[in-house]
Amino acid sequence: MQTYTSTPQRRRPETVVQSPENKWRILRDLTAARKSFGLSDRALTVLSALLSFHRSDDLTAETVVFPSNRVLGDRANGMPESTLRRHLSALVEAGLITRRDSPNRKRYARHTESGLMPFGFDLSPLLHQRDVIAAEADRILKEDARRKVLRETVMVTLQALAAHPAYASDCAGLNAIRQRLRRKLDIDALAMLLADLRAALATLTPAATAETQDLSGNDSQNERHIQDSDKSLIESEPVESEPETIAPKTSQPSLTMVTTLCTELAVYDPSPIRRWEDFIEKAARIAPMMGISVDTWRQACATMTASGASITVAAMLQKFSRIRNPGGYLRSLARKAAGNGFSPMPMLHALARGAS
Repeated sequence: MQTYTSTPQRRRPETVVQSPENKWRILRDLTAARKSFGLSDRALTVLSALLSFHRSDDLTAETVVFPSNRVLGDRANGMPESTLRRHLSALVEAGLITRRDSPNRKRYARHTESGLMPFGFDLSPLLHQRDVIAAEADRILKEDARRKVLRETVMVTLQALAAHPAYASDCAGLNAIRQRLRRKLDIDALAMLLADLRAALATLTPAATAETQDLSGNDSQNERHIQDSDKSLIESEPVESEPETIAPKTSQPSLTMVTTLCTELAVYDPSPIRRWEDFIEKAARIAPMMGISVDTWRQACATMTASGASITVAAMLQKFSRIRNPGGYLRSLARKAAGNGFSPMPMLHALARGAS
């Protein structure tokens, strides 16, 4: 017999009865949180082998298993006895198991008048710490997910920066950043790196906007008309003014209307929007995070004007989960705008209807 679950005849008054818990669920949570408990992968292998000697999937109070080192080592993938003893000690020091030594330090169960008296490893500390283990596992998983999203955002921003002509020749600087990303950076380091990349990208926005306006100043009557409309938009009131009533026939949205309907912008970039220039710069920073290349963004600005492209990107961000290819979608809308067949106003009206 390799396992025993004792039921004491008398219990101390202060003892709290622990409800059963699935042993493999605890092991799974502990695997995620193993570094917080100072455990290695091989220590978890030993713990998994110990749990396998308990026949039930549920742990209960006073659960003791008593396999010999030879049998336990065989079940732990043939682990040598010296290594096994080291990892057993690590589990004991972590407070996850306790030893119940017999007088001769052997592991066995003795028959007594009151039942079996087991000597071996008590697994009940796992049951007592299950809430702590689960909470730590949840924290680590959330932190890992946040680190993954942050790293992906850094990569997208870096690609947008590398695609700009101003940085095309700075191979050494870009490669140095890529070298840093090969290491497992923590959240603080990734956040600092992202802030630096965004700052560098923001310095390119005024130049990109000026170049876009030069591209729009051609002989096309439609593009001149759109550019003139953009000037009137830029001269409109700041966002602090009183919100206006959203009218379906309005062809020139106010900044207040756009920022009221496109709230996801603040989630990605909480910097304040006081004028159209702020709005355009924020859209230019967020577009690469959405998977929109710098070339696509510049093309959209050339055909829609900078403010029109920014409104379109902000409206797309509101429905981002439904858009499979944001870059392709924006290019398609830019082609329509080139033929005077697109305006972002219907997108805003659809958002207004959804919010009503």
